[in-house]
Amino acid sequence: TELKFDTQHAIGSEGRRRLATSTGNKDVLVVRVVTTDAQPTATTAQMSDAIFGTGGDPVNLKSQYEGCSANQITITPATGTGTACADDPNYLGFFQFASGNYADCDWFTFFQATDATTCTTHGNKADLGGGTDTGNSACCACGGGVTTNFNNNVVDGVFEINVAVAASSLTSSQLEDVAINELESQFGSSNLEDQYDLVMLCLPPGTTDGSWVAYAGLPGYVSVYNDEACLYPSVAMVCTVHEVD
Repeated sequence: TELKFDTQHAIGSEGRRRLATSTGNKDVLVVRVVTTDAQPTATTAQMSDAIFGTGGDPVNLKSQYEGCSANQITITPATGTGTACADDPNYLGFFQFASGNYADCDWFTFFQATDATTCTTHGNKADLGGGTDTGNSACCACGGGVTTNFNNNVVDGVFEINVAVAASSLTSSQLEDVAINELESQFGSSNLEDQYDLVMLCLPPGTTDGSWVAYAGLPGYVSVYNDEACLYPSVAMVCTVHEVD
């Protein structure tokens, strides 16, 4: 079995990195991921109880965080209503790197979080794709993008999604990407981290990378769990504590 912290996957083009604060309230979204050939052993209600104590479980992720931090960190189950922002997918970016990647909206999302002058400095530069949009008009991080309302059935902090792939044909990292893309689609957002402090993906068993336990991209807001690992506060704390400090 493997419990890992994935520093490399976190710095890809997904834009799942941001700076986190070590105190205050954390809105946590737990996601039960169902594939065409598998689903997590635990129900949504069991996940909510193990993570938030909604069914009376006295030892859960919420109680452990709040107890260990003397309530300097509080955990709140996410809700399913609010406002989302989606980046303009037609915006290519203002600069192309040797790798072939562009300084696009994902680039602005990361660097604006680390340097508040990023949008001011680069946000008005012309789009290499030839469109009229700039970072300031196309990217949520710079105050652009498209804002919509969402209303999803998040129950006691847990949201279930169905993805049209087989767990047995993908690695955990590949299934993570599919799940995040589905979440962004359902919430009308390309910046889930603007809505939730932490997203916990509870994957079904059977991915091709074997008997792994859990991992988290560092830094980041997404942690990923193999089946029932999602239910154990000790595992969840190891993965998420690096995302709130």
